[in-house]
Amino acid sequence: MPTSPFFSVVQGFLNGTAEPYQWGILAGCLVYLTGVVVVLYLLVAGGSFERMREQAEAYKQLGVKALQVPLTSKPRLYEALLEASRSLPRRPHLDEGCLRGRGVELRLIETGDEVQATDEKGALARTLFGISDGSPRYGHGGYDPIEQIWRWLPESLGPPEGASEMRKFLDRTMRAREADSATFYVLDQPSGYVIGMASILENTPTHLRAEIGDIWLTPAFRGTYAGLEAGQLLLRFLFETLGYRRVEWRCDADNYAAQKAAERMGFVKEGLLRKHMIWREANRDTVLYALTNSDWRDSAASQIEARLEKLFEDVKGLRKTEANATIGTARDDSASAKKDK
Repeated sequence: MPTSPFFSVVQGFLNGTAEPYQWGILAGCLVYLTGVVVVLYLLVAGGSFERMREQAEAYKQLGVKALQVPLTSKPRLYEALLEASRSLPRRPHLDEGCLRGRGVELRLIETGDEVQATDEKGALARTLFGISDGSPRYGHGGYDPIEQIWRWLPESLGPPEGASEMRKFLDRTMRAREADSATFYVLDQPSGYVIGMASILENTPTHLRAEIGDIWLTPAFRGTYAGLEAGQLLLRFLFETLGYRRVEWRCDADNYAAQKAAERMGFVKEGLLRKHMIWREANRDTVLYALTNSDWRDSAASQIEARLEKLFEDVKGLRKTEANATIGTARDDSASAKKDK
């Protein structure tokens, strides 16, 4: 047997093993080595090592850019979407100046416009102050305006100390938002009452994206169709009229009512922005919700409509009950009067 170290090790390993097994072990080793040689040959012949060398050189020269996926690999958006992103104005435009639903109407508040006369703005400011100052209104008793309305709204909006200050808040807010936002007051159509406000914020037509927020209603109309339909009108305008791809909803992490309202409209919770704002001299964590055009088309629009249908049916039933009660009271009064005669 050869006396080299390798063969000495092999000889020591095979000592005590029957000769047929020795040949089997040697054959297995030979097959393994042959496989390794064949694989290395194929890698070299196929150019794999050369490509690896070229990629290493490219990464060395370009850094992380060498690993980026080319933009051309992403599918191109529909031409209609691209055209909308190039042509839509920064400030949302409404041909009629309002959005009408079955129960509520959202009327755009304009400033610096001849249509919006001074006395009209003053009257609107007085009305908005009157429905948000905590005094009894529309059949609802007194309430704490800070807790019920102003706590969750920007300091720039209030709470105002009077109608004149409310008007200043409106004008200041309108000027600040004139470039990329639209603010509405909410009108209840059956009663004709002004009942709250709503806004389109952070309008970004370049990316077909906007936010809806600063929505508040006087307490007498909470839990009715009003809030849900106001949201529906804004979403329908953004998704169906303007063709937007995404609408966001942001609220204080402690504002559970706003979070429930977002979820009722089909918004998807995307995350928590920690220490997002200093809000009324305190920390605010912000919950981020979003709704996409595919969400709206596939489920959200129909879900909102179904919820509204039920709310409107409840209102009809309540009005019918009230009407029957009124008729019954009138009959009782008439019968009592006849009996007295």
